[in-house]
Amino acid sequence: MKNSEQNPTTDNQGVKSDSVQGNDNPSVDSTNNDNKTVDSIPYARFNEVTKQKKDLETKIRDYEAKQEENRVKRLEEQGKYKELNAELSSKVSKYEEKLNVYAEKEAKEREDLVSQLDDQDKEVYGSLSNDQLRKHLAKGQKPKPATINTTQPVRDTSGNRVSDWTNLSKNDKKSNWKSILKTYKK
Repeated sequence: MKNSEQNPTTDNQGVKSDSVQGNDNPSVDSTNNDNKTVDSIPYARFNEVTKQKKDLETKIRDYEAKQEENRVKRLEEQGKYKELNAELSSKVSKYEEKLNVYAEKEAKEREDLVSQLDDQDKEVYGSLSNDQLRKHLAKGQKPKPATINTTQPVRDTSGNRVSDWTNLSKNDKKSNWKSILKTYKK
């Protein structure tokens, strides 16, 4: 201990303490605090506000539906059936247009699904719904056939096919090296 107190340069090993103690460079903590934005929202608060928004939207829809029911009741009580009938028939016509569009899409999808079946399967599975047909066709899809090796076989010097190229002589291996490598390519 006495040596370390007498010879401070061996403890510091030539490092100047003045340059390290200076506070010229900002610390990591101070730079991170400066970069934080005010717009960040905790996830729990976000979920809370989102749930509240959905609840309020549901309440508004319910309130509007009740108001519409009350308006219809008032019109019925006042005997204004013609106005009420006109409103309802316009709503029905709008819904029928939308229904026709979706029915056409569903019919086209059904044609596509049934066209994927062969004649025997059309009789059996033709009465299924589109969802059931989709599931059936997904199950019935055949796996892709395995690739067949079309490379030329390895031959010895006499031209005979060799099943095990490891039994060839060194010269035969050298002369057939390309065909040996082709057997390993896919």
